[in-house]
Amino acid sequence: MKKVLIDLGRAQSKAQAQELVAHEMGFDEGYGRNLDALYDELTSICEPTAVGIFMPLGDPYEMDFDLMLYFDRIREVFMEAEEENDALAVIFGDLTDNPGHEDDYDDLFDEDDWDDYDEDRSDKEEDEDDFDESDLPGDDDVLVLDLSKYKK
Repeated sequence: MKKVLIDLGRAQSKAQAQELVAHEMGFDEGYGRNLDALYDELTSICEPTAVGIFMPLGDPYEMDFDLMLYFDRIREVFMEAEEENDALAVIFGDLTDNPGHEDDYDDLFDEDDWDDYDEDRSDKEEDEDDFDESDLPGDDDVLVLDLSKYKK
């Protein structure tokens, strides 16, 4: 499997972003260096390829707005191409950019579970009021750890 990392934070213009993608992906000189050409190249990949894409870091209000929109379009092209090409796998450095992330934890708790959590939490807070410092280990206490079960 071919593995590629693309750090779009290194590009200061649309042309540099296209050049960076072309270089990292190993596209030939005939690559058109535009979003349509990018889609065509990505959907024609036959070798299993994993691509990690990292978007620029920093305050988005201080970044070039048009360039940030272009990076977002590049992200969208990679996502669309991934849907069309089984040989292509794309992951983004920011979890929120990856499809389906928003569903990962939504189903863990329903409203009743949160109510139970709040009740358990308030019980613990009441117990903490009864805390006795003599329960803490002191300098004279001995702690024995049995690590034998962790040996390979």
